Amino acid sequence: MYKVLNTFAVGKNTSVTIEGNGERLRNDIRVMGSDGKSYKLISVAMLSDASSDASGKTTTVLIEGEFRAGALAPEMNRENDGEMA
Repeated sequence: MYKVLNTFAVGKNTSVTIEGNGERLRNDIRVMGSDGKSYKLISVAMLSDASSDASGKTTTVLIEGEFRAGALAPEMNRENDGEMA
């Protein structure tokens, strides 16, 4: 589970900053919020400088719709090819 550090609305979607490098996350998968709801992860942001000291400390993702949970994790289902992302 990735701890949510910050959220803000981007149109009808939500930008979510999580703790950690988000290595199990990828574009167009389903994630489960700590609120028990399933959400579509639209995009995982990429760092402009991978050698930065801040690299891997946080990751920003774009979630479809309104996201208010305190944590998120990849869902395992057919849309995610039956694997944990």
